[in-house]
Amino acid sequence: MKVSFIIAVYNQMDYVESSLISAFEQDYQNVEYIISDDFSSDQSFDVINKTVRIYNDKLNIKYHRNKKNLGIIENFKKNIKISTGDIVVGGSGDDIYKKNRVSLTVAAFNKSKRISAVFSNGYEIDKFNNIKGLIFKTKPIFSSSKKELFYKKTWIHGATASYKKEICEKFCQVSFKNNFQEDSIMSYIACIYGEIKYINKPLVLYRLHDTNVSSPRKMNSLIQIFLNKPNIYKSRIDFLLSNKLYNFLLLNNLILVIVTNIYRFLNYINILRPILRYKFKKIFN
Repeated sequence: MKVSFIIAVYNQMDYVESSLISAFEQDYQNVEYIISDDFSSDQSFDVINKTVRIYNDKLNIKYHRNKKNLGIIENFKKNIKISTGDIVVGGSGDDIYKKNRVSLTVAAFNKSKRISAVFSNGYEIDKFNNIKGLIFKTKPIFSSSKKELFYKKTWIHGATASYKKEICEKFCQVSFKNNFQEDSIMSYIACIYGEIKYINKPLVLYRLHDTNVSSPRKMNSLIQIFLNKPNIYKSRIDFLLSNKLYNFLLLNNLILVIVTNIYRFLNYINILRPILRYKFKKIFN
């Protein structure tokens, strides 16, 4: 089974060398590596060039620098289109990968033809490579019911995720506007067309630092994730429509309307709260 190991890089010059070396040192042989620099403003691409030269004769490596910044989703789509593997293993230029990440991922896919996505546990590390703890303290639970799939949790940790190529191709068919992460949509598609497999071993060292492209620990990312919720549900509807999955649409359309409007209401309340607090304070003073 051929694997496309895609590593997205953006302004990660301090970490990308160690990230690439850990990817290139995998114990699985049939891998093509796709390294994509999304128009970094630092010297990330220079570091990529230097590191790739060491391994270029031994490995199948494709690498490029985008002519403009595409963002997470469009960059991901571009890399999918040039990949040729049966499985797509995702990566970021600031994370580090255990030597057996790819081989254990392939073994998980081989257990059943129904498996469409695989993800694992991992360690969170800081900018100095100090381990802060596990990503998942307990085994994550996902809805297995197609009826509940639309509105229940289907998100998987993108830093540890891998997908069948056909799942990625379905993702590329739809324009997902206003979504800054691919995880929630990809996992939703994977659930519709198959099953998600979890490997309860830390196969990725997921780096948390001040310049993460998207980090759940940063307040602006937390706000963005919350405000993005209605767009996630809209993206799921767009995908169902584009693939003529009307049974899912009819099953979940009412839920979509209810959930989307609840989030809109909460968003408006959050925006108005400081204004109302200020007005009431003036009145009562």
